[in-house]
Amino acid sequence: MKNRIKIMVLSVFTLLIMPLSAEKKLPEKIKSPNKNEVIVVGKISVKSKQNMNFFAETRGLSEEEKKTPNTYFVPFTPLVSGKYGDEFLEFIMRNPSVIFTDGDFFCACYKMKSGSRNLKFEGATKYSFFGNDKTFIWLPFDFNIDVPKDVKAVYIGSFYYETIGSDFTLTNFNHVDEYELAQEALDKMSEKHFDLYRADLKENVDDRDVDAK
Repeated sequence: MKNRIKIMVLSVFTLLIMPLSAEKKLPEKIKSPNKNEVIVVGKISVKSKQNMNFFAETRGLSEEEKKTPNTYFVPFTPLVSGKYGDEFLEFIMRNPSVIFTDGDFFCACYKMKSGSRNLKFEGATKYSFFGNDKTFIWLPFDFNIDVPKDVKAVYIGSFYYETIGSDFTLTNFNHVDEYELAQEALDKMSEKHFDLYRADLKENVDDRDVDAK
């Protein structure tokens, strides 16, 4: 049920961002974060041993659609996806892009909860083969980070996934430090230079597990 809700939200989000982009121009670069915001930089890439041409055909993709590169949404936080309202729209309009090509660094400005310097990611992020909603999968992305008081931008690492089979079973995962490349990517995507801080990833703890202890 939770995944259905996420799919519905992301489908609405995809339809929503198109008219919004036309009505109000998205910023060309990431602007300086406010007091309760932080810029997050990372990378997501997937390799699959599945016959992708056959997979695309079973999903009804045209030859033209097969030429589209694989893409992924920037990881969402509960603050962004938990409510479909002003904060959700603000996140969209705050960032130059929320969809990136496989292997490219993403850069997005996130709002943290008032009085907190912790940022929690949702647990999964959407990855689309051929950049198409007919051929997407969910990738595990379940952790949180602490952001030091004076830090404006953090690097959470590069995430490399490997899958196999028609159900895209995860067979391997590597979390790689590509700090220098990430810093270069941030400098290109932000309006000014920010020194990247290497964030330590902490596993999310289910509130029910905490209550049970």
